[in-house]
Amino acid sequence: MKRNFTILIGAIVMLFAVSSCQKLVQQSDVYEIEIDLISNADGSAANAIYRELAGKIKSTDAVLVYGEVDDDIWMALPAVYDGDTYTYAFDSNGNLLFEVAYNGYTWTQGETMVYRIIIVPKTVLTEKKAEGVDHNNYNEVMRAYNLYEGNVIMKK
Repeated sequence: MKRNFTILIGAIVMLFAVSSCQKLVQQSDVYEIEIDLISNADGSAANAIYRELAGKIKSTDAVLVYGEVDDDIWMALPAVYDGDTYTYAFDSNGNLLFEVAYNGYTWTQGETMVYRIIIVPKTVLTEKKAEGVDHNNYNEVMRAYNLYEGNVIMKK
């Protein structure tokens, strides 16, 4: 009888652990967007507004933004990479605003930039920071939040 009770308790603990992991995946979303950046008249910087996520971001969420600087190489924004500055902000309507300022490169119309946006509740972000997760490292963040390439929601 004691052995059956131990097995039952072990099963309940495992069930709780599995459901907690599943809950974390459901709480965190990762979006990939490829957008056309519109250049300044002199081609020194490119800007874009992305409106689709505005309703999906709650005031209690944290937003992590990464830009693809090479094939599957993601950098946390804001950042400077090879002398170029990559930034983002939110406007008063919750739209994402992107800007890329180039050092010695002229941006041309029709070029695109790929971004990954991870939305997580701030409480979960705080827990992960306490665990030592480096939120500047895209791959580490994906592992820490149990997110995989299959979780990425592609947006245009």
